[in-house]
Amino acid sequence: MSTTAEPARTASRLAHYLAVAVPARLADEGARIALVLLALGRTHSAGLGGALVAALMIPHVVAAPLLGALADRVRHRRRSSTRRA
Repeated sequence: MSTTAEPARTASRLAHYLAVAVPARLADEGARIALVLLALGRTHSAGLGGALVAALMIPHVVAAPLLGALADRVRHRRRSSTRRA
C-alpha cells in the first residue's frame, strides 16, 4: 500500500542533500580559483597558482581509488519489493 507521504519524504531528503552538497561543492571549486588568484596577486606567477591547485588535488587523487576499491567490496543491500505502510 502506497502513501502520499513517501514522495514528500523523498523530496525532503533531496532538499537536505542539496542544502549540504551545493555549498560544499562551491567551496571546493572556489578554493581552486582563490588559490590561483592569491598566487597571481602575491607572486605574479600563474605557475605557482597551478602548483597550488595540483597540491590541493592530491588528496582527491589518492583517496578516489582507495575508496572506490572499498566501495566495491561492500555488499549492497537490495530494496525490498514490499513497502512498509
